Amino acid sequence: MGAGKFKNDLAIGQDVEIIVLNYLKSIGCEVIEELNTNNKFDFKIKTPKNEILTYEVKSDYQITPTNDTGNIYIEYQSRGKDSGIRTSNSNWYCYYFVHLKEGWFIQTNKLKELLAEDYFISGCAIDGDGSKSYGYLIPRVLPEYKEKFIVKKF
Repeated sequence: MGAGKFKNDLAIGQDVEIIVLNYLKSIGCEVIEELNTNNKFDFKIKTPKNEILTYEVKSDYQITPTNDTGNIYIEYQSRGKDSGIRTSNSNWYCYYFVHLKEGWFIQTNKLKELLAEDYFISGCAIDGDGSKSYGYLIPRVLPEYKEKFIVKKF
């Protein structure tokens, strides 16, 4: 993979992290740490109730109002190494659909429980550089799965 492609993907991911941070600030949260570069969480906030929480943010640029698979892709492996849900130590996971302007929030432990309790298809995504990542496909359009998330438009 070219280093340029990875850096571009990282920059896009950080843009989405800022979108989610701005939403959380709009509902009264205070940023403690942003754009964290380890694989444990992306940022840390303090809620209006003085709770300290960490977030992992994932983004989807491919889903549009006219091209929607109905799934959320939860990555667990990339380039032969554990990644995504397997390495995150965040309190919350947010999956942001850029073209839908929707954030799907779920507590990370609840997401891990959901993935362990139910059978989800495992999919393979080919990145722009030809590398592979693997993840679970959660059918977000089905009510029994959608109800497990807090869905916000922003």
